[in-house]
Amino acid sequence: MGKVLGERIKKLRKEKNITQKELAKILNIQNSTLSQYENGINEPSDEIKIKIADFFNVSIDYLLGRTDNPNPNNSYKLTDEEADKLADEIIEIYIKKGKIKRGEKLTPEKIEKILKEIEIFIDMANKLEDI
Repeated sequence: MGKVLGERIKKLRKEKNITQKELAKILNIQNSTLSQYENGINEPSDEIKIKIADFFNVSIDYLLGRTDNPNPNNSYKLTDEEADKLADEIIEIYIKKGKIKRGEKLTPEKIEKILKEIEIFIDMANKLEDI
């Protein structure tokens, strides 16, 4: 189990582009201790495993190799490009419906109102799915 755990920690660290030294400092452990974890020589305590999982926003099961899905509670994450496209499409709907004007500077209050409307819509859609 330690080998998979170590490989996952190393992979996550490299994906986030941080050094062993930086991650060790975040976890409040020695750099050599983190190196031992990554090389499967030693296994972190449950407390450190939780810190690692929280820091990288992954499940403990992923760290331990019990699943290949890093975050089963959030199995799909939008890329920045997808999020931008979705935001543009939502804005286009609001423009077509006359709720906002093209080029209009949105105030924080207007943004809050739009987000509340979207939240209400999602709640209504979820209720319809339950019928």
